[in-house]
Amino acid sequence: MLLTSGYNFEGYEIISYLGHKSSQIVLGTGFLSSLNAAVFDIFGARSSSYEKKLDSAEEAAKERLMRQAKELGGNAIIGIDVDYTTFSNDIMGVIVSGTIVKVKKKMSESEEKTKRFPNMEYNLSLPFRISDVVFYDIDSTDKVCIGLSGKSYTDKKIMGLEVSITLKTIFNKVIELSDIIFVDIQKNDDELSTEYNRIDLDNNIFKSIASVSVRVNKCTINGQDIISGSTAQNKEIDSSAKELWYIRKYHGNDAVANAYKTDNGWVCYCGMENADNESVCTLCGRSVETICFSSGNEASDAFRLQEYLVDITALNDAKEIYEYLENVECSDANFKYEILPEIKKIADMERMYGAMKDSAIKKLEELCQIEPQ
Repeated sequence: MLLTSGYNFEGYEIISYLGHKSSQIVLGTGFLSSLNAAVFDIFGARSSSYEKKLDSAEEAAKERLMRQAKELGGNAIIGIDVDYTTFSNDIMGVIVSGTIVKVKKKMSESEEKTKRFPNMEYNLSLPFRISDVVFYDIDSTDKVCIGLSGKSYTDKKIMGLEVSITLKTIFNKVIELSDIIFVDIQKNDDELSTEYNRIDLDNNIFKSIASVSVRVNKCTINGQDIISGSTAQNKEIDSSAKELWYIRKYHGNDAVANAYKTDNGWVCYCGMENADNESVCTLCGRSVETICFSSGNEASDAFRLQEYLVDITALNDAKEIYEYLENVECSDANFKYEILPEIKKIADMERMYGAMKDSAIKKLEELCQIEPQ
């Protein structure tokens, strides 16, 4: 939900105005806090108890206003205004108001015709990873442009690719695109991108693509080494596209699954199996010290928020989130003694302030040291 005290968002356009709304929170401070505030005022100090309560009340009022916006079908609020009032020495009110609007991101004509899909296949024998496939509908005819992006694991220059692409539509129809060649491959740090190639593809097929898999048949490195992707090393990604999005959000765009331990070693986020004595991944170079492994036994694992976010974001409020987390089997002391108690505090606040789902998710990301995107 986008919020601003102004009347527009850079890079977005307002497509509908849904009305002006306000949200009120009445706050009882207690007579002792009034006495403390009076004492602090005499000596010119700040009353932290008041500040904390006002911050909590303002956040709760904003969350209630955002909930109203969602109910009206809005995704942004402009002209945000925060007012405070007192009813008595021990009762205060916080009023947050704004105009609910629906916005959409401004896109160029070319961006509006672009579709990006994660590559649902990977090959462990190659020194790079094709992560995404980008389609660009150049017109309303049966001509489409296609490009690839990914990550390089080598310092050598990749000069050319020959790939086969499998498209699956929402109707489970399978379309094979064979022997597509890319020769203009750019590398920025470790990120790879190719030129766009024009291909013949029915416009209705383009509109109904559900998933894409790219298989590298051959590649040229440093202009002389021609490598064929080992068929035995071709792997399909087991996760759904949505699950893969969360995995990549926290572990990098080349990630294909959560890391885990094996009897003889460990499997990295990139899918490469490594021996016990390997301190870094033999393919992508990730250090074992930076990896949080999933052993398959949740009771012995550290808490990994990314594994639960799909379920958590589908819940209605902080109370449901807390009840869900209570049933997670996790022996991580940080989860038991810090994360759960903090979410319970937010859940308890809902009795006064209403649903605080967004605050609970924000707190989870903060406690798990994950930057929200």
